[in-house]
Amino acid sequence: MAAPLHIEEALSSLRFLYLKLRIIPQQVLRLPSENKGNTLRGAFGVAFRRLVCIPQCRSAQECPLEEGCPYKTVFEPSPPSNAKRLSLNRDAPRPFIFRPPIASKRTYFPGEAFEFGLILLGKAVDYLPYFVLAFREVAHEGFGLNRAPCRLEDVRAAMECADPIANSRDTSLYGSRDEIFRVPEPLGL
Repeated sequence: MAAPLHIEEALSSLRFLYLKLRIIPQQVLRLPSENKGNTLRGAFGVAFRRLVCIPQCRSAQECPLEEGCPYKTVFEPSPPSNAKRLSLNRDAPRPFIFRPPIASKRTYFPGEAFEFGLILLGKAVDYLPYFVLAFREVAHEGFGLNRAPCRLEDVRAAMECADPIANSRDTSLYGSRDEIFRVPEPLGL
């Protein structure tokens, strides 16, 4: 049975971007054996808020920018006011998904890469430069259980969806050597 036309239209307009990020520790980096995604999300949230929030903002719910607030849109989204099915929910799903390494490895030595995937959905694609800047700050300020200083080595966009982490056909968006950000083309469904 074919999906109704409005669902097909909505799916065809959904934008997403698969990213691979590589962080290189400058000192021994210690991470939890499980739930590395929680560590990434927490560090990202703090850095992202520091980058995009205006001084007058006390919380995402009271932000003077309202729906124009990048932090609220990305990190504390709420359902649209006209959403019937989501109207009882206070929060909406975040438009990003972390794909941390599955291995239970906890310790990364200086120079040894810590790599993870990040999927941006919908409006989050528009904020890609802020994601890169936030992770550059996370790495520089210190990351992990021991706040080890690191370097954001590179950010790559996967060109195929099947397995963005293992995929070798990807495009460089940012590299620590030149610190130049390149705009990718988002993938559509």
